[in-house]
Amino acid sequence: MNRFILPLVFSMFGVQAAAQSLTVEDIRAQIEAEQSQPNPYDALLADPDPVIARRAMEIMIESGDPVLRDLAIEFGVNSPDPEFRHLAMLAWFKSNPRMEIVVENNGSPDQNFRRVARGRGSEPNSQGQFIWITQITGYNAQETCFVSGNTCLFRHTPNGAWIRQSSVWQEIAINNEGQLSGEISKSAGGGSANVRFHVPVP
Repeated sequence: MNRFILPLVFSMFGVQAAAQSLTVEDIRAQIEAEQSQPNPYDALLADPDPVIARRAMEIMIESGDPVLRDLAIEFGVNSPDPEFRHLAMLAWFKSNPRMEIVVENNGSPDQNFRRVARGRGSEPNSQGQFIWITQITGYNAQETCFVSGNTCLFRHTPNGAWIRQSSVWQEIAINNEGQLSGEISKSAGGGSANVRFHVPVP
């Protein structure tokens, strides 16, 4: 009797599986429905009352939840409001981020640029860029700067942002893509070059 029951059971399961299968159109519709749902945190951060929006951002940053903190930072660095950008950048630096800074030549001789890249333990790729990896390790209150190791590297105030290179503070900014970026003169490996850089935030 088992010879007749088993095929019937398998056949029933096959029909059930087929009935529950999702088509490509079903999956696409579900994705589009999910994407159309507004992010409640974004709505809170974009509240028309600036007091509510700012306090929401502060609470998310101070929550201790890295996901909420990064949502607030991402919103802030893309905000047209300079106060929001400043809060976001301070929160990012205070999180001691590991930065993968993309550096490219800005009109210097190629051999100078290569010396700088090699001085940072890297080599220009086919796009003429190299990655400078550094880690923010804390804040020096006396020098009012964020440090990498024991060296002042970044400074951020309501009036702007700066990076320190060869004992000189050079002004930088948040670009339209929400990245920290600038054009600086950089020395390393016995060479010096004018470079452009950008680093994603957060």
